Amino acid sequence: MATAVMITLLFLTPLFHYTPLVVLSSIIIATMLGIIDYEAAIHLWNMDKFDFVVCIGAYICVVFFSVEVGLVVAVTLSLLRVLLFVARPRTFALGNIPNSMAYRSIDQYPIASNVPGVLIL
Repeated sequence: MATAVMITLLFLTPLFHYTPLVVLSSIIIATMLGIIDYEAAIHLWNMDKFDFVVCIGAYICVVFFSVEVGLVVAVTLSLLRVLLFVARPRTFALGNIPNSMAYRSIDQYPIASNVPGVLIL
C-alpha cells in the first residue's frame, strides 16, 4: 500500500509544478479545515479556557506563519500558565475531623471544625 502511494506521488508531484499557487493554497486551506476537530476544541473550551487559548493560538500561528512559530507560541503560553499557577497556588482552610488527628478541607468535609484562634491553610 505504501509503495503504491509513493509511486503515485513520484509521478503526480511534478504535475503540481504547473498548478497556480492560488489553487494549491485553496487545497491546503480546505485540507486544514477538514482536520480541525471541533468537538475537541469545544471540549477544551468547556474544561479549561487557558488550554483552549493555547490550542487556538498555536493553530493560528501554524496556519498564518509556520510550524516553528506555532510551536514557540504554544510552549510560551504553556510556560506562562505554569508560572501563573506557581505564583498563585491554591489554598484551603483546614479543619479538624472530630475524634481524630486528621485535618481536611472545610469545603469538602462539612463536619470538619475550625480550631479556635488558629487558621490552618
